[in-house]
Amino acid sequence: MVEVHYIDGEYPLEKDLFEAAGHFNRGQIVAFPTDTVYALGCSLYNKEGIDRILKATGKEEKKTRLSVQVKDIKSIAAFVLPYSTQVFRALKEYSPGPVTFILNANNHLAKFFKSTKREIGVRIPSHAVAAGLLKFSHDAIISTSIPLPPDLDVHETADYILENYKHKIDVLIHSQVEAPVESTIIDCTSEDIVVVREGKTIIP
Repeated sequence: MVEVHYIDGEYPLEKDLFEAAGHFNRGQIVAFPTDTVYALGCSLYNKEGIDRILKATGKEEKKTRLSVQVKDIKSIAAFVLPYSTQVFRALKEYSPGPVTFILNANNHLAKFFKSTKREIGVRIPSHAVAAGLLKFSHDAIISTSIPLPPDLDVHETADYILENYKHKIDVLIHSQVEAPVESTIIDCTSEDIVVVREGKTIIP
């Protein structure tokens, strides 16, 4: 039975965030709001959780670009290879916010995937709930977007997830979200930074 936490999307209480973040720390998979779409996530180093997320969303690991959500820039160093000053400046300019940075993963992170992943998407969310969950989670959160009907009313998002994913997830953070918009993706794996997809944030 899925556990539901009702948390205000604009002014979440710290006690609610602390309680909800405990589910990540206990190895559960959680549906939660971000600054782009609702995501399904677990603690970064939770191998079983990653498999469950992919199964719940009907995605294949080799074809899915999972994102790691972190609380700040310094947290990124634990699982990626060193990056350039140019990338650091981009991280500072566009974070927190709806921008995914594709970085080269280090060997420690790669071993948690079945495929030979060498790249990983990284985001520092600006949504108050997502940011608050990261504040109280022991590790970063790895996640993927939850597939939703294109004509779904944004105000019914959490209820739709509850009804359609209640047997696949452990926890739902029931909160307010904006109309779903994809994140902007920047490839930072080589010398030149390349905008792979333009989304909510426009990169000049």
